[in-house]
Amino acid sequence: MDHMVSDDSSRLLLWLHGQTRGNVDMIIDLGWDDPPDWQCAPESRTDILVGDLAARRLVTVHPYGGGAALQITPDGVRAAHQAATDRNKPALRIHFAADALVSAAMESEDSQVDVQSFTNSPRAWFHDRQLTPADVARAVEHLEELGLIKAPGTPVVTIALTYRGIECGSREPICVRSAMREQNPQQPHITFHGSTYGVQIGNHNTQNNAYGYPTAELAAFTREVLETVRSADLPDAARNHVLSAGEQLRDQLEAERPEPGLIRRSWESFVLSIMQNLGQSAVGGTVRAIAASHGIELPSSE
Repeated sequence: MDHMVSDDSSRLLLWLHGQTRGNVDMIIDLGWDDPPDWQCAPESRTDILVGDLAARRLVTVHPYGGGAALQITPDGVRAAHQAATDRNKPALRIHFAADALVSAAMESEDSQVDVQSFTNSPRAWFHDRQLTPADVARAVEHLEELGLIKAPGTPVVTIALTYRGIECGSREPICVRSAMREQNPQQPHITFHGSTYGVQIGNHNTQNNAYGYPTAELAAFTREVLETVRSADLPDAARNHVLSAGEQLRDQLEAERPEPGLIRRSWESFVLSIMQNLGQSAVGGTVRAIAASHGIELPSSE
């Protein structure tokens, strides 16, 4: 399936949900006299997008004149709610941008992408929201850290896939996270046990439960939290406490030879600082969303 079909169809689904306000009895005509604001694809592509939604039982299609009218289903309402939640998660936007950048480079003759052109293109739409330059910049940084691209210059103008990046882009569907896990089966992993602070490091042969993540990915989670906290409206004391704990964990995770004991203690301190200083605040909710997008379960703050 076309790499962008599910992205474009989710935008159509969100538009339909907005038009119907979740009313499953309402039928909406996809007329083209006044193109809807979800459309970032040519009209000829519409039946592909509608077909994708219908195949997933998210809409019911009704013939209408020479075109079609759509009726959102209960599953479609739930999917629209999930998409509306996902589009606001910084981590998911960055992972989407990373996949889209690799996809764009694979379609280029020289495996290169102009970052500004990408940011302004239809590829840079995550559900019904356009990625920000900051989202794209963080995705570029993430891809460079993983060794998938070369991104010379400051600011970065053009990125080019490395051999490893081309290998990643040759997979279908393109998913940077999955590709990196498969390419690094023996990379040390962090395993979280439930909602405790406990953490273990081991390879795939020794991990049998809970959540396992490469140290590089946990470091990415930590960096996202640090960036969120730096720009949040928080008392200075609370911000500094979380930043100090997070930076200590980040340094341990990015060490040439991570030490399990130090990582465990740093993780405990970081989580405790988040619970004590962010709690159930709006910033705390954002941090929980970032954690959830990485499959990390933080302890309850209640």
